[in-house]
Amino acid sequence: MFARRLMVVFAVIAAFTLSFASLSANAQSASAGTCADPGYITAFASTGTAMKAVDFTNTSTVGSSLLALIKARSQFEDTVPPVGCEAAKTAVVAFLSAEEDSLYAVVAVKADTANAADYTKIANGAAARIQKLATAVTSAFASAPAAASTGPVATAAAAPPQVCSDAALSAQVKSDTSPLSGMTGTDLAPVIALRYKYEDMTSVPTGCSDGVTLLIQSFMVVEDQISLSLLAQADTANASSYTDFITNTLAPRASALGKNALIAFPSLAATAAPTASS
Repeated sequence: MFARRLMVVFAVIAAFTLSFASLSANAQSASAGTCADPGYITAFASTGTAMKAVDFTNTSTVGSSLLALIKARSQFEDTVPPVGCEAAKTAVVAFLSAEEDSLYAVVAVKADTANAADYTKIANGAAARIQKLATAVTSAFASAPAAASTGPVATAAAAPPQVCSDAALSAQVKSDTSPLSGMTGTDLAPVIALRYKYEDMTSVPTGCSDGVTLLIQSFMVVEDQISLSLLAQADTANASSYTDFITNTLAPRASALGKNALIAFPSLAATAAPTASS
């Protein structure tokens, strides 16, 4: 049942993201958004190729696809979108994150059968979320791409994040994250549920957007580390590609995100982040 569900999920994901390649090439879409940058469209469409390559019975294909998604999502997170693509960036990052949730579930359920129910729930939740986010992504792109393109290439400014001065949100963040203190193991159901909560916020207090974004990214980098750690154990032929990426890319990223999250939400100083221990 779990396997059949994921086959449907992956087919839907690949078909949707690959459809953006034709949007970029043929300038045909029923959407009415403001993102008309063809490079941005193509960058997103390329992730469909990664998902199309997934054979969930073949761990190495799951691993290579997950690495491609992590790199793509991080690129979108870390770059300034072209003018008009601000909403598209938010939708694309959330969409790619949900794709990663589905792959995380594939890897984790094999290593931690005791919590199979949680991973099935994550897979089902990711499928529903992907369908919802597909609408948001489609709505964010324009009906026809522009002639010129910049794509997600401009590096975001390295300015410190704005401090969130909203007492209610700061208290809520501390309350939400405190149960994650010292969390270990591979079952990230509480972390993913919390990420969804903050991704779905419809109204963020003024001055707190940086903090909410950093919180979401911090949750994702923990998931990245757990997923790749499990893959290193399951796909020993490619273990070094996973462990090297964790050491050289994800660990420094997690550290930087953690420091900036503490700047944005000083009240979190006494709350330890969930660990990436498997």
